[in-house]
Amino acid sequence: MLVLSRFIIILTHKAFKPCIDRFNYCKSIIQVDEFFLIGRYARTLLAAIGQDDISNMLPLALVIVEGETKEVMI
Repeated sequence: MLVLSRFIIILTHKAFKPCIDRFNYCKSIIQVDEFFLIGRYARTLLAAIGQDDISNMLPLALVIVEGETKEVMI
């Protein structure tokens, strides 16, 4: 659960149509990367990225976590 000011985000989902359309052409490799957010909202953004047959990178999943803990990585 992420608390931002007065708002509480429990779960959100957004699918991008171009990514859905190209998903069938993805290679069988998923890349995971992390980005460190700083300042008021010091968290970690984890991104799962797929790559299609013409080397376009497609975001498959994005999640904001508190940090690198054992529970987050499972």
